Amino acid sequence: EGEFLGLVGMDINLATLKNIVNKVPSENMLAMLIGEDGNLVYYNQSFTLQKSVKQSAEISEMFDVFSNLKKNTLGKFKWNDKSYFGSNRKLENGMTLITSISDKEYFKTKSNQLMIFALSFLITLLFAIILLQYLMRKIIIPIKTINKTGRRLARGELGLEIPYKSNNELGELADNIHMM
Repeated sequence: EGEFLGLVGMDINLATLKNIVNKVPSENMLAMLIGEDGNLVYYNQSFTLQKSVKQSAEISEMFDVFSNLKKNTLGKFKWNDKSYFGSNRKLENGMTLITSISDKEYFKTKSNQLMIFALSFLITLLFAIILLQYLMRKIIIPIKTINKTGRRLARGELGLEIPYKSNNELGELADNIHMM
């Protein structure tokens, strides 16, 4: 849907790009398309045009931030006196697409993730405590009781009764020791 530019290639249909970027449902999201020459080609938020010197300086600072990052990490930068966390991708046509969210949105998301992690940890911990209590009541305490009675029988105290009744293997072991 772009215009044929001769042997150089096709031009990006900016309206299509704008529609795709504007479908992202975040009012705190920032998307910019920057040309090979470092000029701002597209910006997804309405704004008053800045002085080109300030705009160029901010774009240059963004590229400095992104050039020092490891792959798949977010960089923090300022645009129109607001802080953003974002990443950049070099497109095949030489342009750079920068997508980011405001620092408030970033920290809100991080906080939500931390709360979900903490809640998951607490639920897992509670489940582990309940499971441990169950194991103590059904397995460990009966084994200790049978073991204690077995030691007393080994010392010669005959006629002892094991205070454990159950229809499982531990109950059968207690009955067998009692019959001795």
